[in-house]
Amino acid sequence: MREREQSYWGQTIRRYGLRDRTEYFEDDEKLSVLSDGLVHLMEAYGLGNIEIAHDSGAKSAEIASKLRGYIVESGTDSTVVGHRSSPEVAFLSSRIRSLCVLISGSHQSPYYTAVKMFEGGSQLCNGGLSPIFRILANQDESGRRTDYADYIAERVLDASFDPVRREIAIVDPGSAGGRTTNRILSTLGHDIRELHNVSSEDASGRWVSRFASNWSEEHTEAVRRVLTEVESELGVLIDEDGDRVVLVHPDLGPIAPDEIGAAVALAEGYTSIVCDYRCSPAVKSFLELHGIDTILSEVGRDRITDAMSLSDAELGLEISGHFFFPGSGGIRIDTPYAIALALSSPDFVGHIKEIREHASLEYRGGEYRVPLDGFDLAGFAEALASMRINGSSASFNRFPSGWMCTFEDTLHIVARRSETSDKFSLLVWSLSKEHHDRILSILDEGRP
Repeated sequence: MREREQSYWGQTIRRYGLRDRTEYFEDDEKLSVLSDGLVHLMEAYGLGNIEIAHDSGAKSAEIASKLRGYIVESGTDSTVVGHRSSPEVAFLSSRIRSLCVLISGSHQSPYYTAVKMFEGGSQLCNGGLSPIFRILANQDESGRRTDYADYIAERVLDASFDPVRREIAIVDPGSAGGRTTNRILSTLGHDIRELHNVSSEDASGRWVSRFASNWSEEHTEAVRRVLTEVESELGVLIDEDGDRVVLVHPDLGPIAPDEIGAAVALAEGYTSIVCDYRCSPAVKSFLELHGIDTILSEVGRDRITDAMSLSDAELGLEISGHFFFPGSGGIRIDTPYAIALALSSPDFVGHIKEIREHASLEYRGGEYRVPLDGFDLAGFAEALASMRINGSSASFNRFPSGWMCTFEDTLHIVARRSETSDKFSLLVWSLSKEHHDRILSILDEGRP
């Protein structure tokens, strides 16, 4: 590549591939350079062609089509395989000797676009192999499943419990993630209702709480109300590329990823799981009560998989809604499998109720993402360290990217600097919503 392009792509590379504003990927010159890079990558792995998938967005489909044109012009075979989720593309790459590429805006579509590359069932990161997206370990050619939905359904049917069938509502079923989830749950016999255009008066301002960094409390509340109207037992909110999820119950409200993971671990009889350090106190207590070891890791997909590789953990999860499972060939992201296990488990709702009944801190919101500009995060930690609440002082656990602070039976706070933006994320668990809101108002006043 020429010097200017090297500099541009160097700034665009992320751990998981490439990401920038969509307008840059619409530029013909940059697509031509990207085409050359993909062909070189294909040749480095000894592959013969490039398969391109995209999410449900019109921009992603257009970029995929134009990118294929440049690849074909270079003399390399390439096909646009259409509308696919990330797990489907990873699965496809484990079945064919091709470099598989996904064009997806994920939860920031259509403003941002990411390019993810897969080979042999794994996502390639920064020019090297990463086991993050491994869907299926290498097996003998005979009798292998070639359809992802059938493969996941077969695994669920082999679970430690007898699967049940439920009335499930899938929000935005036309997305790649929604379509994948629909096929899997339908294959398992669940009665599916499709919820289109579930909207809400989304909150604005400094303190907007979101689950899995994507869905606001207002949005999950709108879904909860619709679930009651359509008489569905549970609702599924899954992002465009199918790798992060939040569930919603008509009475219990949003079910966060760590709660989902804890219920799956108990249903499957796991002895150890990995969760990033934002895991809630209630979930950790629930897992400890049932003899399941909880290994806390730094935040990030590679950190989760590294921690799993160094342990015997049967499950890894992030509060951002990503789920990871070990296989005979490595560790793969497989969020649809976690969804299918949770919704097919007969005791799933009972496990969520048990988590919440034993929670000393009854209220949890989602994750706040707040600009660092004008907010002294280190000073906030120092102020908390000097406080006493209901007679208890702060207990800190520190990680390279942040910290968690606990006042026994009163308050639990996790703060973390973002690696990709000038923001920090804040999670607060408290005795009540009123107590929770008071903490936020104190922060706004700048005198914690």
